[in-house]
Amino acid sequence: MVVNRGLPQANLNNVSGPSRSNVRWGWHDEGFLGDSFLMGAPGEHWVIDSIRTWIVPGSAEHAHEHVGDFYKDVRLYFGGPEEDLTPASTGQLSAGSDDSSNANIKISEATREGTLYYDDFGANLRIWQVEFTNLNMRVEGGVSYNFGVWGLGRTVPGTEDKTYTWYNHASNARQSVSQQDGADGTMLLFNGA
Repeated sequence: MVVNRGLPQANLNNVSGPSRSNVRWGWHDEGFLGDSFLMGAPGEHWVIDSIRTWIVPGSAEHAHEHVGDFYKDVRLYFGGPEEDLTPASTGQLSAGSDDSSNANIKISEATREGTLYYDDFGANLRIWQVEFTNLNMRVEGGVSYNFGVWGLGRTVPGTEDKTYTWYNHASNARQSVSQQDGADGTMLLFNGA
């Protein structure tokens, strides 16, 4: 792993107060959130094979069993510093499943592997890992690249026009007590355009 910004290991959830290291972010009506990273030095050439992120879907009222119960699809968007983001990997999700139609997108429940639940104002929500593999994306060393992960929500039961928000998991690098390579304390907002 060249760039590691793993899940936080300390200062978790509401009991940490202002020192909380784990948060979930969604930008439902406007677009989606992401981040940037760089690897290597200028003049080097790299190939990105995989990108791993985490999501925290649901609420106290809606804690479904599978990611596919919340979302219709999942997409990894990627682009250089002066480029628009484009889909680098996409897959359809089926209700009642965590599997993607794309064999190169693996979704697994991180809380089953020992990760603590995400505390959302008293509701314990599961954290899911989303890993995009076999990307084969060629990039330049020392250049910052932007990425974001987003999925189209299914309709919330009992509503006609409300869909589930895609919530990316984020970490406050200074509070997380875990490796946070190149973290700069900012996140990126990508609008629908």
